[in-house]
Amino acid sequence: MEKMSPLFELSILGLTIPVTYSVVAQWVVMIFIMISTLLITNRINEIPKGKQVWAEYIVEKIDGMVKENMGRGFEKFTPYIGTL
Repeated sequence: MEKMSPLFELSILGLTIPVTYSVVAQWVVMIFIMISTLLITNRINEIPKGKQVWAEYIVEKIDGMVKENMGRGFEKFTPYIGTL
């Protein structure tokens, strides 16, 4: 197995931290998730419209999947299953 060479290095408090392609890819995914979350949640209404409908649809599907497969009383695992 070949060793990944860093794309660049960060020097913080005297420590040199190598940054590989994998780390950069993770940063891109995190930025995408943060921007998506901000765009979806900037105007939440009691009666959903537009983007909020899709966000609530996904949450309801995950919640239904947990109840269907694990049964009632296991709703506390919904956020965990949603992250998988």
